Amino acid sequence: MLSVPYAGQPPAILDLMSNRVQFNVASIGLVAEHINRGSLKPLAVLGTVRSPLLPNVPTITEAGYPEINVVPWYGYGVPRGTPPAIVDKILAGFVETMKVPRVRELFEKQALQPMETMSAKELAELYAADAEKYAKVIRDAGIKRSE
Repeated sequence: MLSVPYAGQPPAILDLMSNRVQFNVASIGLVAEHINRGSLKPLAVLGTVRSPLLPNVPTITEAGYPEINVVPWYGYGVPRGTPPAIVDKILAGFVETMKVPRVRELFEKQALQPMETMSAKELAELYAADAEKYAKVIRDAGIKRSE
């Protein structure tokens, strides 16, 4: 299998729909409409529960791959060196924004379920833990970067 780096998910999805690539992992909110129209065929959803946008698509565990326990997440970042007071102000703004019912509704329409708010330190720790988990998978599988 050849990994093709993309500058974002939309170009990768277009290449998948054009049959220039044969496989892609994408955000449910970006592909659900294409799947429901029959333009794309889903194999499974990542995470521990089925997506409300694709209730008939099995989880990766239900599809027979319980060892692939991936829970996708998104985080927001700022440039390194941003003063802590600015980081705290931005975080407080996100916390308030996520309390707005319309914002939560828009997240849910994309099959995104907001997690509990994390501090910048907690998010960095989650990122580091996930990076190590996936690095181990890559090492154990002997996956090499193609040039």
